[in-house]
Amino acid sequence: MKRKNSIRIIFTLCILPLIFFAFTTQDNPWQKEQLLEPNTLVSILNNPKAKKPIILNVGPTELIKSAKSMGICSTQEGIEQFKNYVDKLPLNQDLVIYCGCCKLATCPNIKKTMLYLQLRGYTNYKLLDLPTSLEVDWIKKGYPMD
Repeated sequence: MKRKNSIRIIFTLCILPLIFFAFTTQDNPWQKEQLLEPNTLVSILNNPKAKKPIILNVGPTELIKSAKSMGICSTQEGIEQFKNYVDKLPLNQDLVIYCGCCKLATCPNIKKTMLYLQLRGYTNYKLLDLPTSLEVDWIKKGYPMD
């Protein structure tokens, strides 16, 4: 039993951070199939019979309908708040992550959250595809806000 605990401790303290570092050097830690188009999310939100995902705002932008603010996840405080929240959820929970403060490809808030979900083994998460910004790709289209 002590050996198994020692292996877990070594993995947690040594190996997991190395894996996390390796992933953080990638350009984008998401695949195209992990992107959710805004109009698809709007259809889900507007359909009273649709199963609703948990929507998490990981940046400084306004809240879209039903979203929960996690703080700015490029900061230590923000990513810790995000981790504390999602760690209480089942690994198969439907999640949608978004920021929208800037272009998706360069957003500093998205990368750490997506990597964390991957490393922890979450299976049903999507990244809201806001290639330009929340303002352009959601608000100006008249999509629902809180």
